[in-house]
Amino acid sequence: MKTRPISKQPTANPIPSPGSKPAPRAVLGGVLLVFYTHCLLCPGALAQAYTLDWHTIGPGGTSTGGAYSLSGTIEQPGAGLTINGGMYSLTGGFWGVPEPGQPPFQELVNNGGFEDVNGTFVPNVDNLMVLHEGSMTIPGWTIVKGQVLWGSNNNPFGPSTPEGSMFLDLTGYQDAGATGGVQQDLVTTPGSGYRLSLSVGAYQDHPAFSGPMAVTVVAGTLSNLFTFNPTGNGNQWGILEAEFTATAPTTPLRILGALSAGGAYLGLDRVSVVPVEPLPHLSIAPAGPREVRISWSPNSPGFVLQEAFDLSTADWTNAPSGSANPITVPAAGHTRLYRLFKP
Repeated sequence: MKTRPISKQPTANPIPSPGSKPAPRAVLGGVLLVFYTHCLLCPGALAQAYTLDWHTIGPGGTSTGGAYSLSGTIEQPGAGLTINGGMYSLTGGFWGVPEPGQPPFQELVNNGGFEDVNGTFVPNVDNLMVLHEGSMTIPGWTIVKGQVLWGSNNNPFGPSTPEGSMFLDLTGYQDAGATGGVQQDLVTTPGSGYRLSLSVGAYQDHPAFSGPMAVTVVAGTLSNLFTFNPTGNGNQWGILEAEFTATAPTTPLRILGALSAGGAYLGLDRVSVVPVEPLPHLSIAPAGPREVRISWSPNSPGFVLQEAFDLSTADWTNAPSGSANPITVPAAGHTRLYRLFKP
């Protein structure tokens, strides 16, 4: 019999449950293309095409969208970098705030909360179920390494999961470190990007169950070790996030226990994978005498072209062309600025 707590506690930033599904990342400010049309009339200026595929906007200014305004200089951080704070996360230089009225992204993971949706949970006296390599008892999941405990909130050790009523312990009853692992095959599109998030738990009130904790995640182009360093007392849960690109129509998502500092507990819950909305890039190219062609790729739905004549005032208005892509505009003799914006 396992004589140690196995527990979870709601995190301050819980991952949305599969029923709610994460909403798409909003784009405030979009991708900005600045050009001076009078310079396009200079000799040789129309002889080549230009593409803006990476940028930093400066020296600053203010951009507004809905109830938000963004002041200062925007820079593009490295791909996959996510900074969390309160109800917000910052990924790739754009706010990750859900936009009201937008449909949620499709959740790819089946039963990311490890719930007993098919009634296959057969508890022992501790309200836990021991599963071994090869087991497919948990709906949607296969045990691919070692021994795993499928746990219920009603276990006698006291802990509970942040959402739902079930969770995993990747140390099993063996209590010999993080030896267990699970896998699920996801239906993906080769070359498309996806965002992964999962919750890792520790119980800090007992040395044998305390962190740091770590898991190895393999999916598509992703093969990383993720570490959670809990602080404070009691049950602590950390959200780990990453992005990957699918390389095949079926992508195995494998999560393997890698470290349990105490050796006797490693919690896992709230696994989620959703598509990453591609951000379009603005391009400008000559279209004819005193004309230029503006286009963006990919032609993601919902974006409209906006224009301004002075960056310092941030007086952005929808261009007459709206969401039309591509468009041809005259190379007039004054400064004009364009950006893509998703209302």
